[in-house]
Amino acid sequence: MNNAALLITVLCCLLSNAQSTTDAKLVQQVIEKYKTHKTMSYEVDYMIKYFDENEPFKVRTQVMSERLVNDTVFNGKFLYTRMDSLAHVTKYYDGTTLHLIVHNQQKIIRYDAQQGHTSPITGSADGAVIQVFFLDLPRIQKALDNEKIVKTYTDSLTHLVVRFQFPDDENYHDQHRNMYFNKKDKTLDKITYLARYKDQVQRNSWDLSNIIFDNITAATFDSRTQLHFENYALENYKPRTAEDYKLLENGELAPVITGKMFPDYQNDMILASDKIVILDFWYTACMPCIESIPGLNVLQEKYKKDVQVIGVNPFETKETQKDRITAFLARTPMHYPILFIDEIPKEYNVMAYPTIYIIDRDGKVAFSEIGSSLTLQEQMEVVIQELISKK
Repeated sequence: MNNAALLITVLCCLLSNAQSTTDAKLVQQVIEKYKTHKTMSYEVDYMIKYFDENEPFKVRTQVMSERLVNDTVFNGKFLYTRMDSLAHVTKYYDGTTLHLIVHNQQKIIRYDAQQGHTSPITGSADGAVIQVFFLDLPRIQKALDNEKIVKTYTDSLTHLVVRFQFPDDENYHDQHRNMYFNKKDKTLDKITYLARYKDQVQRNSWDLSNIIFDNITAATFDSRTQLHFENYALENYKPRTAEDYKLLENGELAPVITGKMFPDYQNDMILASDKIVILDFWYTACMPCIESIPGLNVLQEKYKKDVQVIGVNPFETKETQKDRITAFLARTPMHYPILFIDEIPKEYNVMAYPTIYIIDRDGKVAFSEIGSSLTLQEQMEVVIQELISKK
C-alpha cells in the first residue's frame, strides 16, 4: 500500500470513529433530555405481527406517564387508553394500584401491583406500548453498554437510526430493534422490532406522535378517571391459587373427548383406545407446547406398541386453518395424530398450555402435568414403563 492509500485509509477510519462518537453523543443527549422531564404524554400507533399470524394486530393508544423515583413496579404512574374493535379499556396505575377500567362492562378491576398482580400490563401487548423507555430509561443505556449487542448507526436528514442486533438463542435468530431518534427535537419517534423463529417472522412497530413533556399533574389523572370511579362497579382482582390449577388426580376416570381428526375435519369421533393414551393439550403459538413435542415424539416411537399420543387442539379447529396447521407441522413435526375439539371437558381443568395427561388402559388418570420442563419426558417414561409392566 502506497503512502497516499494509507493516508486515505487512516482518514476514513478517523472519520468513521468521529461519526460513531457523534451518533452516540446524540443518543445520550436524548436520554439526558428525557431524564430532565418528569412527565410525558404521547400517542402510539402500535402494530404486532405474531409468528403464527398472517395479519398484523394494530392499536392506536394514548398514554400519559409520570416518572416516580421510588416506584419499583413500573417506575412511575401512567394512564393508558385504548379503543379498537377488540377492546375499549383504560389502564391506570397510581403508584400503588393498577386499575383495569372496562368501559363496555362499566366496571373497574383493582390489582395490587405491589404484590405483583400486574398481568393487565405484563401479560398483554398493552405493556409493550406503555413501556417505550420514558419510564425505563436505563434499559436503553444497558443495551448501549452491552458488548454482546451489536450497534450500528444510520444517519438521515431527520433521524439517527440505531440498530441493536441481539445474539441468537436456541429459539430465535436475527433479533434486532431499530430506534429512530429525532435529531431536531431530541425525541424517540419510532421503534421497530423483528425476530425469526425457523421460517416464521414476528414484527413490531411503535410510531409515537404528539410527544409533550411536563404537561401532566395529579389533577390530570384525577380528571380523566374520576367519573369512572364514581359510576362504575368496583371489584378486587382475585389471583388464582394452586387449587384453581388442580388437575384430575391419579385413579380418577378420564372424561370422554369428542372431536375431529386432522386433516379430515369431517366426522366427529370419540377418542378411545386400547392403549395407554397420552393427551397433549396444545396450540401452535405456545412455545412451551413446541418445546414438549420432541419428547412426545420420542415416547410415541419408543412405545408405539403400547402407547398412543394424541395432540388435542381446542383453538385452531376450523378447516380454514388447515394451512396454518400444515405449515406448523412442516417446521415442528408431530409424529402422532391431532384431534380438534370445540370445548375441553371442564373436568380436565386445562388452565395453561401444554397440559399433559397419561390415561391407562382402564381409562383412568395415571399422570398429569402443566407446562414443559427438562425432566418431563423422563417423568412420563417412568409412568409408562410402570403401566406396561402391569399388562
